[in-house]
Amino acid sequence: MDIMYTTDDRYLEIMLTSLHSLVVNSKLDKIRLHIVTQNCNINHLDMIKRFVDQYNNIELHLYRLEDNPIDSYNIPNWRGAQIGNARLFYPRIIKDNTSDINNLLYIDSDTIVVNDLSQLKNYNGPINACLDDAVLKRSINSSLGLDKYYNSGVLYFNIDEYLKLDMEYRIKDYLSSESNKNLKFPDQDLLNLLLKNEISTLPQRYNYSAFAMLFQGLDSRLFFNDKIRQVSHKVITEERNNAVVLHSYGLSDIKPWTNNGVNPFNNLFMEHMKYINNDYEREELDKLKKILSLYPTLFRYMYVFRSYLPDNVQKTLSINSLILMRNKKES
Repeated sequence: MDIMYTTDDRYLEIMLTSLHSLVVNSKLDKIRLHIVTQNCNINHLDMIKRFVDQYNNIELHLYRLEDNPIDSYNIPNWRGAQIGNARLFYPRIIKDNTSDINNLLYIDSDTIVVNDLSQLKNYNGPINACLDDAVLKRSINSSLGLDKYYNSGVLYFNIDEYLKLDMEYRIKDYLSSESNKNLKFPDQDLLNLLLKNEISTLPQRYNYSAFAMLFQGLDSRLFFNDKIRQVSHKVITEERNNAVVLHSYGLSDIKPWTNNGVNPFNNLFMEHMKYINNDYEREELDKLKKILSLYPTLFRYMYVFRSYLPDNVQKTLSINSLILMRNKKES
């Protein structure tokens, strides 16, 4: 299977952690690996090569975003860089480099593969993705005018069919003509806005979120109420034991490589990280997120509560409100 990751110097070890989980759990006999890098020096590239050299079933192809810059499209940066937007452009570049490629799996660095990926071959849409299980229906309708919204953390491309869609032209045309370019999640918003009729839906198991694992029982029924969210409690529950890719999106951006008490993927992430850097030290969260992460039950209640608030009220609800609620509860 052809697999694509993107990374910059800041996320290199995190990307390799995900890759380690993929290599040991995906049940793929042969992997043709395509890694797109930004701001990575020769030492970073050597680190990737040393990892890959441990496995006889991986063929490595490296690409530098600097050699195929996408800045001219004027897509807003994601986390201060363009590397997150590269997933939309590199199927073409990889096809130019690897002419016999048919399908390509793109996978985010904040994922952990826990099961067999080989069944993806049964999905033949130009681009296949899972619905975003955290987004509110009313929010995507009011902000983007969409009836459904896909998460871009796991994308399975039929390369030739995807290239026929001419995504690069669509991006350039959209960003040159639209007056409102307020893209909250640039690559993901563009994917949903410009390919809303061409995306095929993958089972939720291929992009199983931290929210889906964190909320269980009554919490899950309230959070994944299908009247307010795209993915129902029933689907979340059915897919839990079938999960293939765990993806740490949402969750107030509290990632498993941070020192926290709420991300359900913390331990699993560190199990794979020890093969990349056994001395890895988790990052410290800023003060407010650190406080938030110390109270898992209150954390869940906050998200459930917010789900039922009008959008304009949600915008005014901050982490400070949670702290006040906590203090009141303790007093």
